[in-house]
Amino acid sequence: MKSVVQVTDAIKNIKDLEDFQLAQKATLTGIIMAIIKAEPTDSLVSPVRTMAVDALSYLSKLKPFYSTEESIQLAAKVERGLLPAVVQGRGLTGTPLWASSRITRPVLRLRNEPLSGVTVNSSPFQVMSDPILHQKKLLKRAVLMLEKGAEQEDEVLRVLSLRALGNMALGAPRKVRQYRKLLLEKCLSSLRGPSVSTSVTSEGLEVLAKVLVELREGDLGSAFNAISEQCRAFFDNESKLLRLKAFILFGKLAQVVRISKKHFFKQEVKKAWVPLMLHCQDPCSDAAQACVATLFQCVHFWGWRALESSADHSDATAPKEMAGFQMTLCSILTQKKPAVLYNFLLETMTYVKSNLSRIRIAACNLAGIIMKQMSAHYLKKLDFPALRNSLQELQLDSDPGVWRAALETLNILDTCSQQRLLASPEGIA
Repeated sequence: MKSVVQVTDAIKNIKDLEDFQLAQKATLTGIIMAIIKAEPTDSLVSPVRTMAVDALSYLSKLKPFYSTEESIQLAAKVERGLLPAVVQGRGLTGTPLWASSRITRPVLRLRNEPLSGVTVNSSPFQVMSDPILHQKKLLKRAVLMLEKGAEQEDEVLRVLSLRALGNMALGAPRKVRQYRKLLLEKCLSSLRGPSVSTSVTSEGLEVLAKVLVELREGDLGSAFNAISEQCRAFFDNESKLLRLKAFILFGKLAQVVRISKKHFFKQEVKKAWVPLMLHCQDPCSDAAQACVATLFQCVHFWGWRALESSADHSDATAPKEMAGFQMTLCSILTQKKPAVLYNFLLETMTYVKSNLSRIRIAACNLAGIIMKQMSAHYLKKLDFPALRNSLQELQLDSDPGVWRAALETLNILDTCSQQRLLASPEGIA
């Protein structure tokens, strides 16, 4: 083991790792794996195991590189060997499992996986997706350990504990209902507070999406409301990853709704509708596609068949297709819910100040569509000078697409202003 440590230290001191080739890499990898396998499993973070996994993670950076499949297989072998220690929840000298980032970080490096990566089956905590825990009646002990891990300040361990809890949906899906209170509580706590990191929040959103698949409306109780409200709060987040996860989760929530939460979720859909329509043009293509899918999963909550049949949402991320759907929606709202359409315009105009240029463009386009469809009664309520000022400010935008969209909407606004004057007694006179 001493020679392995010396090699690891030498690797760490190499400045250009990717340009260095180690001829005996395969042999050294085999030796390290044998060392890891020989370690007793009653301690998760033994000094030897920690050094060996660390050495393996640094070795992966040298040529000839491990293939993606080889890296995953190596990490999986390490993780399987850690299963007994994870279940016992012990680390070095009885240190609890959640204090063991010394072993989890190297395994993540071996997988070449960022902390906020989308992949869910990573780290030693992948074992929660293994049915063996349920078969050997070890699940309860593992869950209690991970519950404490999800409460820790260490970001890596909190993320991995949440991820492992979510993997219960893979390894023991029938047990999700039994532990739903714990799962929902830990996930919701990861979405709250300014001090919670993006990685932790992202994991919480993803775990909720997995857990919801195994639950029914009645299983959620008051957590349903909290999930929906917290989820909507991330629609406009600066992190594209959080936006993506939030759109996916909202869509999963829509699928859970039955009778008791239908009225509540209808109101949530109404509150979410403008950001959902705008983020169908999200600059992150994955977030845009997830948003489109969620938008059309929620269409039926309006209760209008004409709206449901109006869109071919396979290409709804394209501006023309989305514009067609928006025109149909606004036409229906003008007839059935004109006050809602008016409020949609006011909300849409707040997005012309978005940090994302694609969203500013989408907001201008949607505002123009709404103005065209708005009834004369509600046109009179508009503050035309304020709207004009907001759109004129966009003429100075650094993105040509923004000022072109703003100019087009300004022309629509001027046309609407003239129609308002003609419709007024003063205009007729």
